[in-house]
Amino acid sequence: MVRDFIRDRLYASSEGYFQKEDHQVGQLSEPIEFGQLLGYHAYRQQFEQRYPQNAWITPSEVFKPYFGYMVGNYIIENWYQNKYKNIRIVEIGPGTGVLAESIIEYLKMNAVQRRINFDYHLVEISESLCKNIEQRMEDSFPSLIKNEQIKVFNKSILEYDISTKVPTFVIGMEILDNMPHDRLYKESEDVKEPWKYQTTVELNKEGGEEFLQENIEEINDEWCQLYLDLHSRIPKMDNIDLAKEMDKLGIFPKLSDMWRSLTGRRPLKDNIFIPTETLRLFKHVNTIMPSHHLVLADFDSFIMPRKSVNGINAPLVTNKLAGPSEWESHDTYLIDQGVADICFPSDFYYLRHSYELVTGKKASHMKNYEMFDKFAVSNWCETQNGFNPMKEEYVNTSFLLS
Repeated sequence: MVRDFIRDRLYASSEGYFQKEDHQVGQLSEPIEFGQLLGYHAYRQQFEQRYPQNAWITPSEVFKPYFGYMVGNYIIENWYQNKYKNIRIVEIGPGTGVLAESIIEYLKMNAVQRRINFDYHLVEISESLCKNIEQRMEDSFPSLIKNEQIKVFNKSILEYDISTKVPTFVIGMEILDNMPHDRLYKESEDVKEPWKYQTTVELNKEGGEEFLQENIEEINDEWCQLYLDLHSRIPKMDNIDLAKEMDKLGIFPKLSDMWRSLTGRRPLKDNIFIPTETLRLFKHVNTIMPSHHLVLADFDSFIMPRKSVNGINAPLVTNKLAGPSEWESHDTYLIDQGVADICFPSDFYYLRHSYELVTGKKASHMKNYEMFDKFAVSNWCETQNGFNPMKEEYVNTSFLLS
C-alpha cells in the first residue's frame, strides 16, 4: 500500500527522512525579540537572519515560549472546567522538545495556585532527536526527570502502548502532515463517480538501483474501506456552511488554483490521497487512552509549486535548501529512501467528523488565529506597531481539538 511505502521513505531505521543524523528539523540561532521589532518587515528580517540553513522549523520554535504557553493554557482551562486531579500529556513527534519545554514551564508557573499534578510522555520515532530531547529535559527539568514525571519513548505513536484511564492530552504539532496516506483512483473525474481502485507501490532492484511504479487494484484494504465508509456518513455542508468553511480556509486554495491555471497544471480529480494512518491513530489513541483530549495542529492547505504531485489532497514532496524560503520540489512521491519530506495538507472538516464517528467523542476545529484569540494573551509576540506574527502568520494552519 502507498502508506507502507511512504512510512518507509520517511521513517525507515537509519535511512528514513526523519531518522537520518542530518535530519532537517532545526532551531533558530537565537529567539526572536518580538517586542523590540517595529512591525512585519523587521520581524521578517530577523526571522530570516536566524532561520537555520537546510532545515525546517515549526511555529513552536518560532514563537517560543508563547506558542507552548497557548497550548498549556488550553490544557489548564480544560483541567479547570473538568476538575481533573491528575493529568497526563502525551506529545507525538516532539522534534527538538521546544514545545514540551514551553508547556511544562507554563504548567509549573500555574501549578501552585491550580494544584496541577501531571506527567509528560514524549513519543519520538527518531533516535537522534530522542537523544536531544532527553538532554533538553534533563537540563531544564532535572527534578521532574528524577521523579519520572517526564519520560521519552523512542517509538512510533502506534507502537506506544501504555494504557491509562487518567485524563490525557494527546498533542501533535505538525505531525498530521507526515502521517502516511493511501491513494485511490476512479475511472473519470466526474464528482459522482465512486472511488474504485487502491494503489500499491512495486519496488524492483537492479544493480543497486531502485525502480518504482504504481499498480492499482480494486479496493479491498480495510483502512481504505473505512475512509470511504466514514466519508459517506459525514454531514454534507449546505451553501452557508460551505461558505463558512471556505472563508476559514482563506485565500490559499484560491491562490493554489490560480497558480495551477497560470502554469497549465490543472489539478487532476481522478485520484485522491487519503489519511488512513490518521484514522489508525484515532482508533489507537481511543483504545489505550479512553479519557483523552486531542490537540493537533497542522497545515490545511498549500500553494503547490509548478513541480508537484497531482491529485486531490496531493502532498508536497520537498527537501530543504539553505534559505528560509528555499527548497527543492519533486513531482512524484516515488523517491529514494530519505531523499525528501512527504507532506500532506489536512482536511480538518473530514478529520473532525471522522474522529467523532471513530471515537464517539465530540471535536471541533478552528484556525490558528481563533486558537490565539481564545487561549493566548494578546501581547504575546506583539511588535511595536501592533503586528502579531503568532496570530497573523501561518494563515494556512488549523487546530483539531476534542
